Amino acid sequence: SDLQHIFGRQTLILTRRWEKFAQRQATTFEQLTFLHRCRDHSVLPKSLRFKPTLPNETGRSLACKYGWRVFNAIISDVHNRLRRFAAIITDVKSQCTSALPEDVFDNVQKRIDATVKDARIKKSLDLQDKLQSLVRPTTKKNMATRVVNLSKRNLSPAEFNLLSKGLGFNPMDTTPTNFLAGLESILLTSALPDDMRADIRSCATGILRQKRRQQTLPADEAQGLRSLKSDENIVVVPADKGGATVIMDKDDYVNKANNIFSDIEAYTLLAEDPTKKQAAAIKKKANELARLKVISSADSKFMTLGDPRIARAYGLPKVHKPDVPLRIIVPLIGSPTYNIAKWLYRHLKQLTHGSEYSINNSHAFLQRIKGLKVSTDECILSFDVVALFSSIPHDLAIECVAQRLQNNPVEIPTQHIIELLKLCLRNYCQFDNKYYQQVKGTPMGSPISGLLAELVLQRLEEEVFQTLKPKIWLRYVDDTFVVIKDCEVEQLHQRLNGVFPTIQFTREEAVGDSLPFLDVRIQKLHDGSLATSVHRKGSNAEIILNYGSNHPAAHKRSCVRTLFHRAYCYCNSDDILKKELAYL
Repeated sequence: SDLQHIFGRQTLILTRRWEKFAQRQATTFEQLTFLHRCRDHSVLPKSLRFKPTLPNETGRSLACKYGWRVFNAIISDVHNRLRRFAAIITDVKSQCTSALPEDVFDNVQKRIDATVKDARIKKSLDLQDKLQSLVRPTTKKNMATRVVNLSKRNLSPAEFNLLSKGLGFNPMDTTPTNFLAGLESILLTSALPDDMRADIRSCATGILRQKRRQQTLPADEAQGLRSLKSDENIVVVPADKGGATVIMDKDDYVNKANNIFSDIEAYTLLAEDPTKKQAAAIKKKANELARLKVISSADSKFMTLGDPRIARAYGLPKVHKPDVPLRIIVPLIGSPTYNIAKWLYRHLKQLTHGSEYSINNSHAFLQRIKGLKVSTDECILSFDVVALFSSIPHDLAIECVAQRLQNNPVEIPTQHIIELLKLCLRNYCQFDNKYYQQVKGTPMGSPISGLLAELVLQRLEEEVFQTLKPKIWLRYVDDTFVVIKDCEVEQLHQRLNGVFPTIQFTREEAVGDSLPFLDVRIQKLHDGSLATSVHRKGSNAEIILNYGSNHPAAHKRSCVRTLFHRAYCYCNSDDILKKELAYL
């Protein structure tokens, strides 16, 4: 009304038209984001699920294909509408600029931006609910994502319910014998004095005598557990991502793993178990360093295990990828190199400190982007290293450690550190009664692998950013969040891939100004500010500790507190927080 009184009715009409089309543009952007997410999850909106004219598979296939054609046509129409809205807004703003003083124009723009932001957030939350209803229409289907049966075995309802509780579900107390055996293995590898070990054994025995064993499984699920354990034709393993439980035919599982181990560039087949020779070489080196007073006798004893065993590799199915390939994991606990890797990590971890680009977790990430503004000529995107750990050549890892030790020496001479590192990188594993040496990359399961990867990536960043530095580059291991000018994205990508030939990056660009990073979703708003919320990947089975599991009540309460704490930390607007709390 003030605008009309001072500047005339035509000016009021122009500002209202500006506001109307700015809101339309914002909500249409959210619609585009929703459509892209539908495509990412391979789900059609209900309005595009046409009834097949033929009541058979051919008819259903044709109806589905037609639905996706209409879906793509709608996306094209949305892009056309966005271009039309942008042109109208530009024209109206130009007329308002001529009709209004600069300070009044700025106030009008701030008010319109505020109303547009509210409209966009409301639309975004509504469409998020709609997407979740499409992806997880019923509880039964949601349960199905927790159990992925790739085997020929038909699961009984009891077996399915059992597996849907997650592999972290604890059905009963461990047997006293197994508990004491596990405790003894820990005590033997610890540096505790003998009298303290004896006290721990005595205390544990007393507690076990007073403790009554508990069984939390119904009878039919307990029978299902015994049946699954006795079936030698299947393997039950966790998914690589998301926490789902995967059942595979053992032959299929072994064949997929053997295909990976047949890669002669990454693995070498050995004729016999190399554990004794490897343990002897490590013991010889540890004794030599102790004799030279480079390390203490306690360190020498810690490095050498009394009865080491070769690491047994296993595979995690990547159920979110076609043909479900495996990711090979080599857990080195108990192997000859495990303790020496732990020792090296303790003495070298300080080398990674001080990087302005590395972050430790999502909370640190949110603190770094708090108050950040992204201009109209900038974009948000993410870079990710392809198979980081298996892509790092041993020579490069050793070179990066030696280079960093020149500027940040430790109490151990660099020559001896490098010799220990070479021993540590000589890793062996066993799978399907065959022995292999990993000749390329670092194993996922070694305490030193993460540190070596961090040093290599820090060196890569130093070389790239000498000539081209983004506005924001934040990295957690090999995942990055980047703010950079639109015109520099391709140039940065090429430079990242040009430093080390074996280390290559892929990039993920924002869809509808929305980008996931770790478990955070970042939304770029029209005013350049960033809205953040909790992000759940499509492969996430959403399994937390089952309330019926035989765990302490404090652990169960902690799971709930963690989810609510994450919601309050991640959601930076009241509407987003309200939706997340309702979801929980």
